[in-house]
Amino acid sequence: MSTITVNIFKNSQFQFFLLSALTLFLFKVFFGNSDSTALIVIFDLLIALTIFFLALSLYNNFYKKDFTPLSFIMN
Repeated sequence: MSTITVNIFKNSQFQFFLLSALTLFLFKVFFGNSDSTALIVIFDLLIALTIFFLALSLYNNFYKKDFTPLSFIMN
């Protein structure tokens, strides 16, 4: 695996995203379409958390990079 891929999987926000996506998938498989208000609220919260962790992960990967042009000059 390349170092970029390893760094992405070591990112805790990305791990939270994967965990929430897996939880969302399992919740949908086991409970499916339910008319229960509590299950609908839990499902919506899981969707919101998954989107939040994805946005947080993308923000940390793309906008928090310390770009140093010196490394390009030295190579």
